[in-house]
Amino acid sequence: TRVLSGGRPAMKQEPSRATVGIPLVHEGEDVKVVEVYDGNRNAPVVMAPGEGGESGRGMALVAGLARSWGFRDTRLGKAVFFELLAWP
Repeated sequence: TRVLSGGRPAMKQEPSRATVGIPLVHEGEDVKVVEVYDGNRNAPVVMAPGEGGESGRGMALVAGLARSWGFRDTRLGKAVFFELLAWP
């Protein structure tokens, strides 16, 4: 399954304006692995968003909800990957 979002990833750095591809990779019954691609080569930063801020929530959500997460460079930017425990 592949989900596409036209939204901009919210990161501490200036967000990428590229379309974000989000493939869902099933890994067993209990874990879902998700990868998010963007054209920004900067490492993701988990930060506490300011009150009323319009960015900075994406990686905070990933860090809070994911069992584990990381990132890797790609030819066109980076991929952030994370594992979510599945529920029925």
